Amino acid sequence: MNTKKVPQRELGPLERLKLIGPLLYLMIPLATVYCAEYMINQGLTELIIFNCSQGLNLPLSSQYRWYQVLYQLGVFLSRSSVKFFEMPLWMIWCLPILQCANMIFFFFEAVYWFTPTIIIIFVLIVFEGLLGGSAYVNTYNKIHKKVSPDVREYSLSAASMGNSLGTNIAAFLSIPLYNWVCSMKAPHR
Repeated sequence: MNTKKVPQRELGPLERLKLIGPLLYLMIPLATVYCAEYMINQGLTELIIFNCSQGLNLPLSSQYRWYQVLYQLGVFLSRSSVKFFEMPLWMIWCLPILQCANMIFFFFEAVYWFTPTIIIIFVLIVFEGLLGGSAYVNTYNKIHKKVSPDVREYSLSAASMGNSLGTNIAAFLSIPLYNWVCSMKAPHR
């Protein structure tokens, strides 16, 4: 591995903007994955609760904490996977579709409570983390490999707008979504 640091080109504001355009094909799927992911985390999962018999005898107060632990486990595993498996571009573009499908499932679960056991939710939350971590690590890996070394650092930092934008959009949208779901008559488990 070459550890020699490549000098970075001095970039003016117009050059910086021009470098973002070619990154959009990676930033858009990343932003979409993060938006759906954080809609699940910030607006939906805390509304999904199980009674003790369906919830592995976990009290209501600990179920959401387990959701977050399992989500982070999925993120950790997938962010650690790029050395073993690099996704081709078409797979990176499949990740937003899968994460949006995951978000739709969690939305309907938060509204109707149809899942018979918390184990299914646990599996889907790990899957959510795997999708998000895969989008993150594979996006940055592609940029690292495809962008000219003299603008690589800027390109990597500019791409972070994708996940930040997705997370912020989700944060704002999850407030009315959460309130809307809470205003509905709660189903019974």
